[in-house]
Amino acid sequence: FSTPMMWPWPILALAMNVLVNYNVCVDSVSVILSAVTAKDAIFDSLAIAFVIELSDNWWDFCAHTFDIGSIDDFAFEARPQRETWTTEGRLDEDFRAQLWLPRLADCVVCLTTPRCLGISRSVLRIGHGANRVVRA
Repeated sequence: FSTPMMWPWPILALAMNVLVNYNVCVDSVSVILSAVTAKDAIFDSLAIAFVIELSDNWWDFCAHTFDIGSIDDFAFEARPQRETWTTEGRLDEDFRAQLWLPRLADCVVCLTTPRCLGISRSVLRIGHGANRVVRA
């Protein structure tokens, strides 16, 4: 994928995170301030504190249920270079053997090969099919 296609999504995700957090804070404060008595305000505050603590417990539950490890020491690794395409413009047999639906991949390659224009390779092959990692 190219850089102009990739940069808006993390920024959008962070902006949505900020908007959701702001909305939760405003709604929480409005619930507490709308209480008529001090006792109701304290109970509302405790309920909101419980919901905040619940997110940590929910993460622990999901981490144990789905066997999600710690992401503190996470690092991106470059995929080893290997050929996905043959010189004829078809999928490499080793790569094809690893696919879940190889016949579907063959159909997609066939549909993306504009033979009527005299091109014998799939347009997916352009840019190595997004397989190349640029190393600085």
